[in-house]
Amino acid sequence: MHLIHHRTFFALLFLSHFGLSQQVFNAQYNSVDSVETAYAGHGQGTNLVACGRTLAGSKDAVVIKLDSAGSVIWSKSFGGTGYDELQVIKPTHDKGYIATGYTNSFGVGGRDAMLIKFDSSGGVEWCKTFGSVSDDWGRDVIETSTGDFVMVGGAKYNGTANSGSILIVKTDSSGVLIWSRMLGAYYGYEG
Repeated sequence: MHLIHHRTFFALLFLSHFGLSQQVFNAQYNSVDSVETAYAGHGQGTNLVACGRTLAGSKDAVVIKLDSAGSVIWSKSFGGTGYDELQVIKPTHDKGYIATGYTNSFGVGGRDAMLIKFDSSGGVEWCKTFGSVSDDWGRDVIETSTGDFVMVGGAKYNGTANSGSILIVKTDSSGVLIWSRMLGAYYGYEG
């Protein structure tokens, strides 16, 4: 695994404020690479965080923190030789961030669900993967009142293209697995 500073980001971010969709800013950040996918999240205070996947090279996961005017506070990319993507990022009680998505750079095989804990500066505190030899992915994560994390996502069932299960994983605050469950095991279930 490697962590590198990310120099490029292309984003059109929207916030939902009191149930109304309102464009807060539209900004482009570029130099060498670009971001293929991006997901906006709430930051600490008036800051915003976004995550996604870079377009160039090995398609690494990317996290960017912006102030309320859209200026970059920091940005980081993370990954290996395969595709790595974060699909949701949320603030944690310790002023850091928790993110989930998938990787096929690390883990058991295929795509594996990935859960990453970042500190307030975007440094990786820990990264865990969960999955089987088939494809698995994280779609959402919450921090519980006790500081544990619960990730929900999906998994292909026996590698069959049109069948899947809902994957639920609970870890402690250090990413140590407490339990995991797969619900469903047939066509139509996906996290």
